[in-house]
Amino acid sequence: MIDVAIVGTGPVGAVAANLCGVHGLSAIAFEREHQVYDLPRAAVVYDDVQRILHGAGVLDAVLPTTSEMAGAEFLDASGKRIIGFDIPPGLRTANGYPPVLSINQPLLEQAIRSGLGSHPGVELRLGQEVVEFEQMPDHIELLVRDPASGATRRESARWLIGCDGATSGVRKLAAIDWRNLGYDCDWLVVDLELHRDVGLSRLCQQVCDADRPTTVLPLAGKLRRWEFQLKPGETVDEMQSHDRVWSLLGRWLSPGDGVVLRAVVYRFHATIAETFRQRRLFLAGDAAHQTPPFQGQGLCTGIRDVGNLIWKLAMVRRGQATDDLLDSYTAERRPLAVAMVEHSTRTGQLIDAYAAMGCLTTLSGRVGPWLDETMHGGCWVWR
Repeated sequence: MIDVAIVGTGPVGAVAANLCGVHGLSAIAFEREHQVYDLPRAAVVYDDVQRILHGAGVLDAVLPTTSEMAGAEFLDASGKRIIGFDIPPGLRTANGYPPVLSINQPLLEQAIRSGLGSHPGVELRLGQEVVEFEQMPDHIELLVRDPASGATRRESARWLIGCDGATSGVRKLAAIDWRNLGYDCDWLVVDLELHRDVGLSRLCQQVCDADRPTTVLPLAGKLRRWEFQLKPGETVDEMQSHDRVWSLLGRWLSPGDGVVLRAVVYRFHATIAETFRQRRLFLAGDAAHQTPPFQGQGLCTGIRDVGNLIWKLAMVRRGQATDDLLDSYTAERRPLAVAMVEHSTRTGQLIDAYAAMGCLTTLSGRVGPWLDETMHGGCWVWR
């Protein structure tokens, strides 16, 4: 019987598997897909997350896929800075790492998975999905299926970690409640690879334009992202059309400047599981919480989850702690995840408020302190 079964090997599940190997736990990571998803999704990793990646033994493989972020700012509709910060080149935080790194998620995932081969007790099984499980007093029984052939087999593990995303089958099978924290908004997300340097800012920019709030984000290398808030009445089909996408991008570049990799309307959500632990089952990453993207904290919060959990499982497995230690996972991680979701939600609401009102002074001083907290008291800057 293995120590840990991990369902889903996106970056959170893959980090969890590497951490299991580092801490001497045997693990099998089950992944339905055979290949890493080939389009960018997450955008950044913060310094504390880089420290966790170092502890998992994968940071050196990850770093070549990243770029150091230069800072962030809120702009008005004319492009004038409202507030922001610039990160001095070469700055390292008390953790010993750059404050924020921009990433290319497919390359990041491949780099993290590459570390699994150095752990003899850890196995990655692609093209396999966990379709049922039953919790026993001292282990979990899993039913694993090969979607291609339909063949099934049974596995046993001391613990199960669901890292299988916001639509988590693990969470649904466990009947863990999924709570909406009150932010649902449609945005068009456009990922583009530049053919050449067109002088775009290296800062993350929140454009507070009453006509259409927009986020402009440098990813690693030649990748760039734009997020455009949909207006009432706009449809998914029209917003994802080639002509509409390039009309929106026209403020920054022309069709000859790059190739669009993805143009998809997403509904940004703020949701969280009622508990991150159910006996021998644990949730991590988007399976446990879904965060609006305005602070770049979705992936980071998930990696912090498994950074908190795996060493505790190892302590219990070695008899150095009782099972009660595992209750601290929900107690410690869930309030922080709620705070991160709420903070990211406030950032989205702030963009809407400023764009709607046109200037900070019209809000009678209410938005100014909030904006300062968002930029300087939250996660836009290093901790």
